Amino acid sequence: MVTLSAVGRSHAVRIRNLSAHGALLEGANLPSSGLFAHLRRGSLNVSGTIAWSDAAHCGMRFNGAIDVKDWVKRVGSEQQSATDAAIADMRFGRDAAYPKAPSLRCSENQVTEAGASLREICERIASLPHVPVELGEELIKIDVIAQSLLELR
Repeated sequence: MVTLSAVGRSHAVRIRNLSAHGALLEGANLPSSGLFAHLRRGSLNVSGTIAWSDAAHCGMRFNGAIDVKDWVKRVGSEQQSATDAAIADMRFGRDAAYPKAPSLRCSENQVTEAGASLREICERIASLPHVPVELGEELIKIDVIAQSLLELR
C-alpha cells in the first residue's frame, strides 16, 4: 500500500505509472496541484509537488530521482513470495508440485460471497484517511486472497 501525505492529511493511493522523476497516482480526495507532498511505500519515501490533480488522479513531481526498481519490487516475506507464486501457478493452470487442496464443503455462491466481502472490506479500510503502511501491506495480502476466491467460480 502506498500513502500520499499533504497538508496534514494522508491518502491511500495506487501508483498507476512511475518514473524516476514522478508518478501518476489514483485515490480519493487527492491534494490540489501546487502542494508539497510526501509519498511512502513501506520503508521507501520521496517528497515532491503535486503537478496536477483531478477527481481521482494526480501527478506528483519528485524533488529528486528515485530508483524505480525498488518501488516496484514486491514487498513480503519469502513465504509470501512462495504463496504468491503458487497462486499464480494455479490461476494460469500451470502444473506444479503443490499438494492438492481438500475438497471444499461450501457452495460456489458462498465462495463468491466470501471473496466479494473480503474485497469490499479491503476497499473500505484502504479508503480511510489514516491507514498505517503496515496495515496496507496486509490489505494487499487479503485482496490477493479475495481475488483468488472470486476466480474459483
